[in-house]
Amino acid sequence: MTFDRITIADVVKNSETTLQVTPSFVRKVMNRQIAGERQTLDCCLEVASNFTAVTGREMLFIIHAAFPRNSEDYKNVNRLMFLEMIAVPSIGDKHSVQDPPLCRSIYKQELKPESDPSEVLYLPIVHLHTHPNQSATPSFLNGAGVVDGADLGNVQSRYKERMTFGNNTFAVTNPTINVINASGGSTFGSQLENDSQFFYQLTGDIDALNRFMHTCYETRERAHDEAHGNIHREAVLFAKAMRVSGAFRAAYFPNGSLFRVQGTPETGYRTIAPQHLKRLGEMFHYTLAVKTLPHWA
Repeated sequence: MTFDRITIADVVKNSETTLQVTPSFVRKVMNRQIAGERQTLDCCLEVASNFTAVTGREMLFIIHAAFPRNSEDYKNVNRLMFLEMIAVPSIGDKHSVQDPPLCRSIYKQELKPESDPSEVLYLPIVHLHTHPNQSATPSFLNGAGVVDGADLGNVQSRYKERMTFGNNTFAVTNPTINVINASGGSTFGSQLENDSQFFYQLTGDIDALNRFMHTCYETRERAHDEAHGNIHREAVLFAKAMRVSGAFRAAYFPNGSLFRVQGTPETGYRTIAPQHLKRLGEMFHYTLAVKTLPHWA
């Protein structure tokens, strides 16, 4: 089964198109519903977590999604069962990782030729990257996966982007859902049992964002001092400061708490626990806008 999906040609017809990433849409992108599903956030987290624990290098996934035409499909996770997603990976060094392109030559089965007017519109929904274990450094610098100024600067730069599809250029306003998975160190079995996750997203209040960016490092130091060496409390305090600023939505999950095992311990797989998935859907749903630009812009 496939959806009747929004195409590039549909967007070109309108001066501006708004798309709803509903709570159900968020939950579908984040979590498998049945065994065998791929390219959801929970799958990407497991791959990235294991890779970083073994190599000490950062890994990144950008999860792109198509958009059904029928507005009713956005209201229920079951109606989104066959939502098409493309999880694009990138491998970095021990300190940073670059955003990967949605490469047409690699994803030619999902993406039609640029000249095809029925090419499906795919846009980024989730931006995941890992932080290697930093136990040898002061906790407030990298501990518990707390975002730093570079992370926030990257989010700000991605919030409003120009994207080109064939001969068409669009201005896209897209407050993607950002996730940092902080490695808890290499262990036997799944690394996710020891990892923590930090979710954050821009609200669109640019003035509040600029104010927060100006005091970002002072805010982190204050959270570090108040936490008295507890890196998980430090992350909770920093997430709260991000929310209070009005610039962000933010949530933190300490080591292993985000997941549950679906099925038996021997044959099951890890998915995001239902109570957390519901909270994430309610917190991080959003509207994105795609504006068609004239050819001379």
